[in-house]
Amino acid sequence: MPVPASTSDQVEPLHGRGRPVPWRRWVVARSVVVAVAAAVGVIVLYVLAVRTGVGQRFDDAVVIGRFEQRSWFRWSVVVRLTRRSDLPLLAGAAVAFGWAVWRRRYPQAVAAFVVIGGSFATTEILKKLVLPRPLLTTTHPFNSYPSGHTTVAVAVAVGLILVAPQRWRGRVGVVVGVLATLVANGTLAIGWHRPSDAIGACMVVLAWTGATVAGLVLVGAASRSEGARARQLSRGTWVLAAMCVACGIPGVWQLGDLLRRLRDPSLLGTEELKHLYNTADLLVLASVTGAVAIALVLLQGVTLDRWGAPGRARPPIG
Repeated sequence: MPVPASTSDQVEPLHGRGRPVPWRRWVVARSVVVAVAAAVGVIVLYVLAVRTGVGQRFDDAVVIGRFEQRSWFRWSVVVRLTRRSDLPLLAGAAVAFGWAVWRRRYPQAVAAFVVIGGSFATTEILKKLVLPRPLLTTTHPFNSYPSGHTTVAVAVAVGLILVAPQRWRGRVGVVVGVLATLVANGTLAIGWHRPSDAIGACMVVLAWTGATVAGLVLVGAASRSEGARARQLSRGTWVLAAMCVACGIPGVWQLGDLLRRLRDPSLLGTEELKHLYNTADLLVLASVTGAVAIALVLLQGVTLDRWGAPGRARPPIG
């Protein structure tokens, strides 16, 4: 009697030159592409924002502009939440890991640990040892790229998505994505970080997310979801993607105009500083929601299994 093929060997309904693409190869390929693109993005953003005078002037102008943009919500909610975010972020990481272990979903527990721990360790190493900040301006010489708080906030969000039941991923993604944006934008409002720090942190997490999803598939801890509905993008993914586009397009549009006029941050008027700060807010919000949305896309149609679960064959080694 022939042995049925593993679910992981089924094909994705996509074709290249008339030939079906194996499911495992397709998921690994898209995950690796995201991981590599994000890793390259971290370096490119560092060169543009930290190693150039115009990049440093923009970041420093945003730090100055935060004093001119004091809305009630930003200072009463966002800032307070960010200043008290250390314990909730640690609790979120513990919940992500503990929930997966309690359900005996050990691959998911390992995945959450790798994304959160790997992202945070990478950020600290890059900031303290690898990516120095040259003194091209004298306004704010401290080095802060990438942002540790934003890294942990986005990584915990991805970790909670990884351990959530598949049907709840989209809803969980929206909730944790919004909370992560509050932390990321709060670091700007407090003055802990520049906008490039938060955007770079999102790309660090995306690099680890892509590598982790690819690893789960390669070791046989993930299989193709059954049913067409389970393989469709969730509503939560579309909501986050819409937020990313709605904030990203005007943010990039305004950024281009501001960079052309930016010379010396200390000579900018109040309205220009407010404009700079609002633009940075939009770009950071778009980066966080975009990162969480991409994490959901990488998990689209992917069921995370227990190792050795019935009916799930591991891929051969070698």
